[in-house]
Amino acid sequence: FVYLWRKAEAAPGGWTADRRLDGDSNHIQRIAFAANGTRLAATTTDYGIRLWNLETDEEIALPEAEVLRDDAVMALAVSGDGTRFATGSAGGLVQVWSAADGSLVAALPKREFFIGSLTFAGDALVLSCGYRCTDRYRTEVWPAGTSEPALVHAGHDGTVFASATQPGGTLVATGG
Repeated sequence: FVYLWRKAEAAPGGWTADRRLDGDSNHIQRIAFAANGTRLAATTTDYGIRLWNLETDEEIALPEAEVLRDDAVMALAVSGDGTRFATGSAGGLVQVWSAADGSLVAALPKREFFIGSLTFAGDALVLSCGYRCTDRYRTEVWPAGTSEPALVHAGHDGTVFASATQPGGTLVATGG
């Protein structure tokens, strides 16, 4: 389940449980708001990805995500404008989705490593290797609409599970 919490000044501690969304999973890994807070995306280790319309609390069907049902999806990022979200799986799949309707917008060529983290930097998608890296632990920068990374950096000395983008998209941090 996913619980939503609402700020409520009169409640003890200033917060109250607002509602619960059924995620059909006991293994939700990442959650993020998208589309100006009207959508909630979630990744799981047992049933791929989920997307909810928070105005109706209904789950949005993602038929193109069926391939992820048996793949642990550990990485999630939302674009700066909130219109897209990206997911990365243990099987090396990186996909970009529309936050509005859940349609598949783009897919990168399958990587031969576990996707440890994702972040958007403007129109570019930055992905980092988790496990099974063939040439050390690395980070790749994929400009939108390209079929090859613009940058591959193989300097990390361990698993990379964290990344973040500075507001404005001109500086990215990766760590692990």
